[in-house]
Amino acid sequence: MNLIFEHENFFHPCVIPFRGKLILLMSKITAMDRFTPPYFCFSEDGGKTWTKPEQIPTLKDFEKCADFRPIKLSDDNKIMIIGLVSNGADKDAAYSGYKTVYLIFDGEWSKPQDLLGKEEYNHRVACAQTELAADGSIIIPIYFDSPKKGGFKVQTRKFILKDGTLIQTESGNVLNSGIGNGWHEPSVTAFKGKYYLTLRCTTGCAWLAVSNDGLNWNEPKKWTFSDGTLLETGPTQQHWMHLDNKLWLVYTRKDESNEDCFRWRTPMFAAPFDPEKMQLVKEKEILVLPRTDYKNRPGLYGNFHVENCKGKVYISDAPLWFDWTADKEAIAWFSTSVVIREIKFGEFTK
Repeated sequence: MNLIFEHENFFHPCVIPFRGKLILLMSKITAMDRFTPPYFCFSEDGGKTWTKPEQIPTLKDFEKCADFRPIKLSDDNKIMIIGLVSNGADKDAAYSGYKTVYLIFDGEWSKPQDLLGKEEYNHRVACAQTELAADGSIIIPIYFDSPKKGGFKVQTRKFILKDGTLIQTESGNVLNSGIGNGWHEPSVTAFKGKYYLTLRCTTGCAWLAVSNDGLNWNEPKKWTFSDGTLLETGPTQQHWMHLDNKLWLVYTRKDESNEDCFRWRTPMFAAPFDPEKMQLVKEKEILVLPRTDYKNRPGLYGNFHVENCKGKVYISDAPLWFDWTADKEAIAWFSTSVVIREIKFGEFTK
């Protein structure tokens, strides 16, 4: 595990391989749910050292940005990132005012393009894992509406990349839980001929859906372990990891060690997925990122990324430490650092 940019308040980090180097993408957190346009930097030694972070020039004029992640492409000589931008000073920063844009890096950053039309202004792709289909198309999970409109809803859509522009070709069924804040921040993956979707929710657990084509999904079910117990987790992201020819889920969950932790957001675990039983194999669960404390406060995980590469996986997050004012009405202070873990194939099967 590599801790870098300590207490510099970078957030939403993700590691992306590019032409034999690593790119680290991240924003700075300026207040709760307020983030700067993304920064990027390079490493030529596998993540041991990094260049000085620079802000992406074609995004720096936006007032707010959030949740940028890479999109899988068939062309290894370029990368695409997708996330949220806004020039509105919305008080309700977590739920409104954003639109989804994407841009390409091939040595230079392109200008951002809107993923969707104006009529779908508040449809979001946020902290998502996308999937590159066998035909070269890209499956992107989207969530939309808000808790004020009966909860977030989820849909996957298929796009093709033509002359630097994403063109939508198909869309799937809409998943609507009708409970809590709804399903949101979905991530999609493919494994052994099926597609899988993991869904964040405010119900004290995460949810799982399966599809034959990556577009049309069955009714989601709650994530459970092979011993029948529920994956108890706060409203926090989960992501997919491909390791040792198995599909894993990476998550935070309730544990004896984190009863003092907001939303049980530390430590971070992973467990292999059994596609026949549609469960996580409890006895094979591993610790991915340990708990880290600062000023007697636990570092909160949960806004993380899993980058699946050939022979290895990169997991990146930014533990957030904070404390309340004496009256518990405001945040007294906060701090973040960036943590990166490289997991090589065979590491947990020796």
